[in-house]
Amino acid sequence: LELIETSTALDVERISGTYFSLSAKTVFSICGVLLDADSNFPVTSATIEAVNTSKTALSNTNGHFALDGIPAKTVIRIRFLGYNTFYTTPEKLANPNCAT
Repeated sequence: LELIETSTALDVERISGTYFSLSAKTVFSICGVLLDADSNFPVTSATIEAVNTSKTALSNTNGHFALDGIPAKTVIRIRFLGYNTFYTTPEKLANPNCAT
């Protein structure tokens, strides 16, 4: 079952002992702008990563970042030296109008 989930675009859910549900994975395009809470200046070169995937981005000089194809069950980690690490979900950053 793990092989099906990792090598296809399907989620597998056990319904009972011998029955399973297969459904298309939900994926998101995420984007945002990172600003310093005190100065309101952009945070440049912060790391935005979908944990346990190969999807990573750096915020640009305007603090903007974008990532495509992020699975719904993924944790998003945002880090930058001197700031607390922030964790969130793709749903909270989802935007169909993201330009990557």
